Amino acid sequence: MKLGIRNTFMSLALLAIFFGNTVEVSAQSEEPRYNRTALKLICIENEEGKTQVLGSVRVKSARPGLTIDLGTKAVLSINGQVVDSQEMLFRASPPSAAGQCLGACLPTNEACVSYDNDGLSGCGEVFGNVIFDVAPALGDVVQMDLYATDGSMVEIDTSDDSIEKVIGRAIARDRILNEISAKPSVIERKGFIVDSFFDIDYIIDYREPVSGFGNNENLSLIVELFKKENHGKEDIQIELISMNLSPMAGKGGNAETTWKVEKGEKATFETEILSMELSGFQASFPRVPAEPGDEFEVRIRPAPHSAADPNPRNDSLTIVIPEPPQRPEWNRRVSHVEFHEAESNPGACQVRTTISAVADNLVAPIDLGTHVDLFVNNIRVETYFMEFLAIPGSQANHCADDCELTDDDCVEYLNEGFASCGFQQARYQFDHLVYGGDDVRVEVRQNGGSVPEITTFDDSLSDTVPNKPFANYFVDGLDTDGDGILNSEIGLTVENVEESMAIGLIIILLANGEPVERQEVGFLVNDQAVGGCNTNCAETGDVCVCWEGTNLCGCGTLKILLPWEYDTEPGDIMTVVIRPLPGALPELPGMEEDNEEEHEVPDPTHERPVFRRGDVAFDGAVNLTDVIVFLQVLFLGEGTIHCEDAADSDDNGALELTDGIKTLTALFLGGSPIPAPGMRECGVDPTEDDLGCELYRPCD
Repeated sequence: MKLGIRNTFMSLALLAIFFGNTVEVSAQSEEPRYNRTALKLICIENEEGKTQVLGSVRVKSARPGLTIDLGTKAVLSINGQVVDSQEMLFRASPPSAAGQCLGACLPTNEACVSYDNDGLSGCGEVFGNVIFDVAPALGDVVQMDLYATDGSMVEIDTSDDSIEKVIGRAIARDRILNEISAKPSVIERKGFIVDSFFDIDYIIDYREPVSGFGNNENLSLIVELFKKENHGKEDIQIELISMNLSPMAGKGGNAETTWKVEKGEKATFETEILSMELSGFQASFPRVPAEPGDEFEVRIRPAPHSAADPNPRNDSLTIVIPEPPQRPEWNRRVSHVEFHEAESNPGACQVRTTISAVADNLVAPIDLGTHVDLFVNNIRVETYFMEFLAIPGSQANHCADDCELTDDDCVEYLNEGFASCGFQQARYQFDHLVYGGDDVRVEVRQNGGSVPEITTFDDSLSDTVPNKPFANYFVDGLDTDGDGILNSEIGLTVENVEESMAIGLIIILLANGEPVERQEVGFLVNDQAVGGCNTNCAETGDVCVCWEGTNLCGCGTLKILLPWEYDTEPGDIMTVVIRPLPGALPELPGMEEDNEEEHEVPDPTHERPVFRRGDVAFDGAVNLTDVIVFLQVLFLGEGTIHCEDAADSDDNGALELTDGIKTLTALFLGGSPIPAPGMRECGVDPTEDDLGCELYRPCD
């Protein structure tokens, strides 16, 4: 992969030359510049635990016209005596030939400088380390000098080719217990946050002013926590932490001194390279049972066999547990419920609700996840989940304004990605459709893992869907008895009208599917008794419906008989269709199928039996008894059906379970009417089938 990238850049260089861009490769280019610098000299510990000396070197070079050898000899001396030397192979190449740099130096026209010992390279400069297999002692003067190797180019500046250090000790000259504080732990029990535990934090400083190399001096330390009882007369040790701190050198080219802590929490360090100074060691006793006013003392002392502390001071500090912050507060509530007309169904409504979430006095983020339930007539029909998250004001980075400035907490609505300080409102529209008179209730409840709210009195809001005004236009009969006179019965039902209005209908007569006659009929509707209404319709909750220009009126429903002068022929299929004029009231769902009725003109020469469809019991009326008699005959073989056409309620030419269902639907569920001749009028079967009617006395 590296070879492929290098070849790509070399190809780009050749293309640049081909198209006229100049790349300097001549030996006559600008005089090359290069320099070696001794950067660092430290003690390290190898994998076998043996102490060695590591030196760091930086080599810089600029604009070489050809590849040059910057070979370097690193010589280590202890107390003026040479003890070891290592050869470091450095080279600098023109950017156009910068193979080891993967072509990266070509765009900036910098030299590629490589350190062959470790396979490192860089544009303009490279860093390399050399390890000397020696172990200096305390007080030794260690020096590293850099020289050009035989055949190597001589560098311009040699003032920084040498570095010297004195081996010193890294023991703690000062152990200082610098700070102690207490803050409440955020503990949840059964969903509630309690403040009965505290974290006792403390900071300890180590100071070592002598520069030099560390040699793994043991700096073990014991930190003790005491609770003060009986006004300080008795100290009870409740916890002890033993820590072992030892200097450990880093690996590779970035050899900095680090420190290891074997036990302790929240440890932080600030170190200076080579000076071995450690400052600001922080740790804690977590979750200490405590009440406000309790007094605690933290003490530090060297562990056995630890390095001596020549100047011990500030070995203990005392703290009194402060009062905890105010308890957090939060609440969810249903703020508003309203109804909006459904676009997909003018006779129905959709429920919109507004949910509020409030939070205050938080000590940590809390989950206010909320389920929103829609109940219609006490049945839960839909649930939506709202993700609320409350965050302390000091941590409220997601709020548009800074809640910390107003001392508020941030409440986020994660579903939509917006937040506000102190409280948040979210709106939602349910998909479930509701109708006039429905009892609607919206409730909120917590998510399974969220924190329970303090008050729940406003977690529910109920309302009743208002009844919308509507009209139902229907054809209740069409007389096609073959006498040449057509009569159609038109009906109008109106409810929930609160003011007077006019309703116009268009009635169309079709013969064999083609329109042949058209009439317009006007009705007057008033919420009070008017005209020919004999009773006060308002007393029954109905409106008064009158046929315009006549004295025919009714409360809520009015039927009129319209004559047609069209001359029919036997076998004609006559259809009456109703269409409301513009401005009429909308019909409720499922009522449009009543707006049309179709009949076949009978042939008077072919007499057919007359009957009422659905009257299986042979008593002249259609009711539940007919369904029972029909099912007994069909499934138990009990009884007799005298008129099969009357039992064929769905007029499909067969006696089966669907006939009983059709009768029940028409009687009790407001379904479409039973086919002609219907349940109320005597008539013939307009459909040819294999069923007959041997006897039907109620129509004789």
